[in-house]
Amino acid sequence: MNYIPPHRITTNDSAQPNRLFYEDYSVEEQAVLRQLVTLFKEWHAAFKRLADESGQIVGVGGASYRPDGVSFDGFFPGYLNQRKRVLFIGKESRTLCGSNYIEEIYEAYKVNRIGKLTLNQYAFHRRMFKIAYSIQHRETSFEKIPPASELIDSFGTEKLSYALMNISKFSNGAVKDMGR
Repeated sequence: MNYIPPHRITTNDSAQPNRLFYEDYSVEEQAVLRQLVTLFKEWHAAFKRLADESGQIVGVGGASYRPDGVSFDGFFPGYLNQRKRVLFIGKESRTLCGSNYIEEIYEAYKVNRIGKLTLNQYAFHRRMFKIAYSIQHRETSFEKIPPASELIDSFGTEKLSYALMNISKFSNGAVKDMGR
């Protein structure tokens, strides 16, 4: 599965050096990530054992999935340092099949672009930023919560982070262009 090892992120911006994704995580968070990777490896192996001769797993309602389509989820850097930890639970990843969802979305956040939309334009992610901010900063007035684009620089730090878990580990539904 391609989400397991950390790898060097390359950018088109020559001002930003290439770096390892996991470098943004604390030592404690990296230890937890290693446990998550072990869990996802175990799930992937179990899914492979369940696959039929065509390499597919037939799910509820007759839908079929590839074991290599498992999508890794988890938490963003800075999560374990939050006074109030926020976990968003979603139904499924709808855009990233067989990828590290957290890594892909984190990189998209940092450049303020998810596909063709900015973070402020993408309602799902904008709302998660604002909800996490309001809980972690005890802000009850919606008007006082900054726009998501203004929170990008503090995201993935002790100032703002959250976890994201999808119930289904497979990308279900239409695959959208994530700008890759």
